[in-house]
Amino acid sequence: MNLIIELYTKEYRGKHYIKAYLNREGIKIGVTAIENVLKRNNLWRYKTKKKKKRYDKRKFVSKIEKEGKIVQIDTKYIKLGRKTVYQFTAVDLATRYSWRQIYEDKTPYSALSFLKYVLKTSPFKIQAIQTDNGIEYTYRCINTPKINIFDEYCLKNKLERRYIPVATPRYNGVVERVHGIDEREFYSRLNKNITVELLREKLKEYTHFYNNQRLISSLLYITIKERIKNIIASKSTISMAP
Repeated sequence: MNLIIELYTKEYRGKHYIKAYLNREGIKIGVTAIENVLKRNNLWRYKTKKKKKRYDKRKFVSKIEKEGKIVQIDTKYIKLGRKTVYQFTAVDLATRYSWRQIYEDKTPYSALSFLKYVLKTSPFKIQAIQTDNGIEYTYRCINTPKINIFDEYCLKNKLERRYIPVATPRYNGVVERVHGIDEREFYSRLNKNITVELLREKLKEYTHFYNNQRLISSLLYITIKERIKNIIASKSTISMAP
């Protein structure tokens, strides 16, 4: 099927995503059948998984059901020719709703600007902000009596602050995973000589697609938009209960 080949080669989708996408389109097909189509066209790239150090995920992963309860924020370095810019990214743990913005530095002022953007455009109230210990977010790991303006803003606006342990990015694993997806599905297709202004425009379009149309594996292959609707619907059901 041409659609399977297109999704696999042009959209970089895996077999489980392809299955879910086609099922939603009314095409009933299994993972094995998808593999066979790819094999017949010499496209199947089976990778033997390398053994990784095992971690107790319960230490740093918890299931969040309340939208806005915890939002993870992180910074991604982007090379544009000889220039480096920074993508600030935020992800809500309950819905996987995401925000992305490009800045030309990663100072506390840029981090605060991004936080204000997230709070202003969020479709729900945010209760807690989780970051690593980078100096764009906090001074808690350096010897200074000053408070970072990012921390200060959270304190003044009654936003709970959460910090991951030093040198353990897996505690910010959701936003780290989103950065990996962004690299494969957005940046790998991008002309590296693109201007910052055009990058911002394209990233805005990509984020809109991500939040409204892309199927999310951690949400059992529904869209983020559908996840938010489901949460709203469940609240309505509870409030109407006798």
